Amino acid sequence: MSTTAQMSVHATGLAPSGVGGRSERDRSVFLRKRASRRRVAHVASCSQSLVRSIGDRIRKGETSAEEVTRSYIAAIEGANATIGAFVSVTADDAIAQAKAVDAALRAGEPLGLLAGIPLGVKDNIATASGETSAGSNILSGLKSPYDARVIESLKNANAVVVGKTNMDEFGMGSANKHSAFGRAVNPWRLRRTVNRFSESDDDETNSVTDTDLQTNSTPGGSSGGSAAAVASGVAVAAVGSDTGGSVRLPASYCGLVGVKPTYGRVSRWGLVPYCSSLDCPGFLTRTVADAVALLSATQGKDACDPVTLPADARVDALAKDVERNADEATRRALRDRSRETSSSSSSSSSSSSFEETSAATNAAADSGASGARGFLKSRPGFPLAGWRVGIPAEYFVTELSDEVRSAWTATADVCEQMGASVVSVSLPNTRAALPAYYVIAPAEASSNLARYDGVRYGGDVSFSDDARREPCGTLSESSNDDSDSADDSVPRSSAFEKGATSFRGARFGPEVQRRVLVGTFVSGSRRVARYKEKAMKVRRAVSLEFAEAFKKVDVLLAPTAPTTAPPLFPEAETMDNHGQAYGQIVGSYAADAMTVPASLAGLPAVSLPVGLGHETGLPVGMQVIAARGNDADALGFAMRLEERINELGDDGGGAGPEAAEDHRDGDPPRSVVGWGERHRAVGVLEATRFEGGVM
Repeated sequence: MSTTAQMSVHATGLAPSGVGGRSERDRSVFLRKRASRRRVAHVASCSQSLVRSIGDRIRKGETSAEEVTRSYIAAIEGANATIGAFVSVTADDAIAQAKAVDAALRAGEPLGLLAGIPLGVKDNIATASGETSAGSNILSGLKSPYDARVIESLKNANAVVVGKTNMDEFGMGSANKHSAFGRAVNPWRLRRTVNRFSESDDDETNSVTDTDLQTNSTPGGSSGGSAAAVASGVAVAAVGSDTGGSVRLPASYCGLVGVKPTYGRVSRWGLVPYCSSLDCPGFLTRTVADAVALLSATQGKDACDPVTLPADARVDALAKDVERNADEATRRALRDRSRETSSSSSSSSSSSSFEETSAATNAAADSGASGARGFLKSRPGFPLAGWRVGIPAEYFVTELSDEVRSAWTATADVCEQMGASVVSVSLPNTRAALPAYYVIAPAEASSNLARYDGVRYGGDVSFSDDARREPCGTLSESSNDDSDSADDSVPRSSAFEKGATSFRGARFGPEVQRRVLVGTFVSGSRRVARYKEKAMKVRRAVSLEFAEAFKKVDVLLAPTAPTTAPPLFPEAETMDNHGQAYGQIVGSYAADAMTVPASLAGLPAVSLPVGLGHETGLPVGMQVIAARGNDADALGFAMRLEERINELGDDGGGAGPEAAEDHRDGDPPRSVVGWGERHRAVGVLEATRFEGGVM
């Protein structure tokens, strides 16, 4: 990293304080540490907000948006060969955006909450600068003439887009291994530096061995590049898309907050379609407060997307609370850490704009108007008093690992300790949700991807009469639905059909071809009643079950994934053994089992890290699911829970297998759950985080 870039990083105050060189003794001290203070519940997460921290420094003149942007671009260049998070970096355009922010600040113009914040954007979201390929060769070289609505909204809030992040092709995958640009790698527990993007094939250090792939972990998908970028510290936050869990799953695997808004809360205009009835832009951040800021800036009606919903005033009020309390949280963080905060009771009971807005919403609901229950005012010491938390019984599946199960139980106990009422609820059709999703999504994908025929997108394609068909596993040209023999009355395929088939077979990856084939099959006129119509009935049943459950509880608490991040599997192993390949494919589909039900019902969900698994030492994520339209409930609840989880992290909770190693006789038992800045530094590759530079 250049001297200039290093100076820029330290000028922002974001460079880490030498954790990379921390001794084992220092790490043990951290694990034995007992917090001597307690943060005020409704402002604690603000003190950890990276968005607010950087924004304050820019506004105070301690650094500039240009310096911050250059430092993050330098960090991407230093780390991307290792983690493969970005597929392109639009440095010139990003610096121009940052200079515009600095100019507006000097001119005294009002700035948005995201002023000068470097963001990564998933490669299936259109940006006017750079290419938008959706991780596919078939869109290679495509440049959008406009920004997607979500990007336009973020830029209006003065955010800076630094580049496009890696993803599974067209969003089809849960491991970020189906990308035309190579895998993205989970920064957690990364064993060695792997240059996945070098043009040289001779350098031994540029190859990925089977051992590397079995020890390194997947970042999840399909927004794996976005998650890897934020987890490794080379982006403050990132925009992704969630169809069946593509934001929440990577967030869980990488120890991040992942937000899937209510379907329609954020416009899909400019999002490359995969499954239009499920696609939803989402966000990956370090804290819930950062996610609130992003959602507040992007929500609302859009004439270009007919399914969009009006902006939720409670989300905006929650964002204002985050901003209003940031200065107070900063002052509290600077106080003597050995002294108890004496004003916790009075601060916890103070009214906020969010609570005032919720009170008005509740009054409207009581008078018969539609509305959410809202965030109840908490009692001192019980910030979740009055909340009813549901534990879905059907989510206790056999695939649930012991470390995730214990973290789930411990998180539910934390909710009870915070004053919430925890009850069991039943969602009987949960088991049918996953197979229904893998009928509905491929069916819509086969229709949406039919436009990629080689005429409007991609490179050269031959439409001559002698165009030969490439083997791509599609149905025979002469097959006629269920008949076993060809019908001579059916005309032979035209030159266009042959050329388009050849083009699609060469440019679509194997996972996309697989899902297009499935979607085409289940959408056939003779099969639609057998598969697609039944899947739609399941979807309706799942939605109704959630609606009934939310009459009894306010939020649901469940694991985001049944396990921690699985290892990357070598391609040779995938292709050599058909049985093993089948098992890996089905296994990757099963990773969505916890996230798909909320997607089918269009519900808002927030995944947040609750600690490190006691077996793998990798992050464990829990998701908070709220009723349709109640994004503020999910975010508000998650923010309060996050604060308590952070306190437990300060006490050494959630430290994974290292907690058992450093536990001494006579010490009180540590909590299974807990999270904080030190947890992020335990597992992430030091070369990526600290040589790469930005934290």
